[in-house]
Amino acid sequence: MTKKLRVFDFDDTLFETGGKVILTKSDGSVIKLTPAQYAVYTQQPGDKFDFSEFSSVIDPVVIRNVAKRFYKIVSAGSDGRLAVVLTARGPESQPHIQNVLQRYFKVNIPIVTVGTSDPMAKANWIKDKIENEGYNDIFFIDDSPKNIKAVYATIKDMPIKYKIVDLSGPRKFEGNNLV
Repeated sequence: MTKKLRVFDFDDTLFETGGKVILTKSDGSVIKLTPAQYAVYTQQPGDKFDFSEFSSVIDPVVIRNVAKRFYKIVSAGSDGRLAVVLTARGPESQPHIQNVLQRYFKVNIPIVTVGTSDPMAKANWIKDKIENEGYNDIFFIDDSPKNIKAVYATIKDMPIKYKIVDLSGPRKFEGNNLV
């Protein structure tokens, strides 16, 4: 039986937002990074990050080409399928993201907040769904090359069908390891 897992990142995947990551460098200088800039930023010794602007959702603007795919998937129903938003944001942002999705799409789907920008957090969440809940048809879309690489490396050899879409590229990874 096919169990489909459809996973969408939030920031710079479904929506552009006004929230910034505040970076304080070791020399005391302060830089505000957009989520897209942060996604490709390489941390330097002494960097300190402040993610407080991501407790809520500031000035969301829908990204139309992904939004169309998102709406089509979530409107297809939930029989044998789970669609979620998987975000690095912390749990305090969950009701705000839910409100935005309700306002723009009139949908109520699970919002999973991993509370860290560590790419393995998303990869391990997806891996857990495969290993412990039997999902075997995976779709994952994200704007962070680090997240894409972590998820691909984690699931590429598992006995599943997968499609991973990197919005920073754009590129995608597809495979079908179903026996």
